[in-house]
Amino acid sequence: MNKYEQALVSAVKQITEIDAAKAASDARWLNGMLRDLAPQVIGQREYKMLTALLNCEGNRILAEAAKKSAAARGADVARLVRRLCDEYVMDEAAARRICALYLAGVTGNDAFVTADDRRRTKRQTQPGGQTPANPPRQ
Repeated sequence: MNKYEQALVSAVKQITEIDAAKAASDARWLNGMLRDLAPQVIGQREYKMLTALLNCEGNRILAEAAKKSAAARGADVARLVRRLCDEYVMDEAAARRICALYLAGVTGNDAFVTADDRRRTKRQTQPGGQTPANPPRQ
């Protein structure tokens, strides 16, 4: 995770600890709390992705998905990723990433981000073991 992703996950975790029900139901409140707890994220692509997630009620969808089995959670995340791609013209990798970051913050479990990192690493590795010229920023 880069420093902005870490700040975002940390802020979502703190916000969820403060009031999980309100974080899941009130996107405007969540956004305001995020601005207070992680001002360094404002203006970064991670914040823009989170804004799109909040606009399509991703906070509610992912909070409910976090309580489900892995298969049911995966289906909910896949639907949300499709929605982010279709309605907000977000590329699939970015949509998966913001879902993984938000789930990591809500659950306190970085396994979602680690799994996404592994998936991204597999995709980025080109034949012959070379990586592309523009890897994700650190």
